[in-house]
Amino acid sequence: MSKLTKAQLENQLAELKAVNEAQAHEIRRLDRAIGQAELDRDYQQERLITNVSPSVLPQVPELIRRALSEWSQIVAEPPGKNWERIDYYIRSRDCLGWTWEKQYTKNKQFAWCGAFAAYFWGPYLNFTARQKILPSCYRLYNNWVNTSRKVEPEEMLPGDIVVIFNSNRAKTGDHITICLEPPCNGTFKTLEGNAWGTLGNGERGEGVIQHERPMTQVAWVYRILASDLDE
Repeated sequence: MSKLTKAQLENQLAELKAVNEAQAHEIRRLDRAIGQAELDRDYQQERLITNVSPSVLPQVPELIRRALSEWSQIVAEPPGKNWERIDYYIRSRDCLGWTWEKQYTKNKQFAWCGAFAAYFWGPYLNFTARQKILPSCYRLYNNWVNTSRKVEPEEMLPGDIVVIFNSNRAKTGDHITICLEPPCNGTFKTLEGNAWGTLGNGERGEGVIQHERPMTQVAWVYRILASDLDE
């Protein structure tokens, strides 16, 4: 086997250094891009939160920050990441409080969109409302549609509970979401559970997601009142 000359070895070393330098440059570029993306995301979220209308309850900005932090952790249907959080939304007294339900371990075991709404409002909304009204579209409709909590779809604001239609188009609506951004150009942005959309890592998946929905899907919009909060 022939030995490499000193010049050949030096050339190989120079080539390796050049490759490593190029890779290091690309890594630095990607790090900067990721950092900028995170700053852009944080700016957009802070802009959303600080621009919340004064006509909503003062607790809403805090609740949005909390819910966005939850979303960023990535909660996906079993066997996805942090799926145990879904059981927390359903059974914990901090959320829906359905303690008699079996532990959530399988996708579609429980329709938990209302449980996520209960998580969103959990720090402030009284437990009776969380446990007995938020669990379903029917309960929301039956208890709130003829009260001052109902608002017109075009007037929805961040923090409002927005019930949407799916293909069933039940009178009560079919799925519970939280308004993240009010209507703009015929759509509105939501934060919701038990649905397909954008997970906290930016990928599409099923769990706690962000979504942009057309206004044509809106069935009912409900706004929590100060009288609904724990004293």
